[in-house]
Amino acid sequence: MKRLAMTAIGGGALAFGLLTVAGGVAAVDMLTVPTPPSVQTERGGAHPYSFISTIPAQGGGEAPTRWIACDGLTLLVARNGMPANGKEAVRQAAAEISELTGVPVTVEYADTVPAAAAENTIFLQWKAMPSKTNKLEGCDDAETIACTETVTAGFGSGQHIYGANITVYDDKLDSGVLHSTLLHELGHAFGLNHVDSHSELMYPEIAGQAHLGKGDRDALRIAGQFTCPRR
Repeated sequence: MKRLAMTAIGGGALAFGLLTVAGGVAAVDMLTVPTPPSVQTERGGAHPYSFISTIPAQGGGEAPTRWIACDGLTLLVARNGMPANGKEAVRQAAAEISELTGVPVTVEYADTVPAAAAENTIFLQWKAMPSKTNKLEGCDDAETIACTETVTAGFGSGQHIYGANITVYDDKLDSGVLHSTLLHELGHAFGLNHVDSHSELMYPEIAGQAHLGKGDRDALRIAGQFTCPRR
């Protein structure tokens, strides 16, 4: 059974270093980001959802680590290695994620994508399946067909997702499975974690899911409820 995976890189020194290497101060000033309201960050039952990480919220509760993409996100897709059905699958998945989160996602294309994370940008690249050595850390399962790496910046209640990198390793997926795979990986890029229910697309294996489940949709709506910094 084909597996999907993700790995997250936390904030602190690493994230600050990334911001510095990227060329100075990030557009989001951590001192002006309001503490988010508390929300339910994990749910079990018939329609579960979970988030990769959480931050302190108002009243001592928790909120998921989210983007602070007040001007939307860019999904930069590599043309190199993209399968024939890739462009349409990307368009559909980006539109669906944008509609559910309320975050505009602009799809752009380049021959290749950079190795380092970029602010409010999701990179999508395509690589050959077989070798484990060219996979992201945490994607060492031979059956893994795609993986997402997220990078966070900031501290405490100001921590947020800075950038993400999606890699799809199988270039022979049919259009339906590719669409489901991209939705799953974009879910990770928005902070969603794996769940144990086969009815949700965030289940870590392709098990016949063709659409986002109720838990997936509820979590994506929460993921889009970030608060923009005070100007």
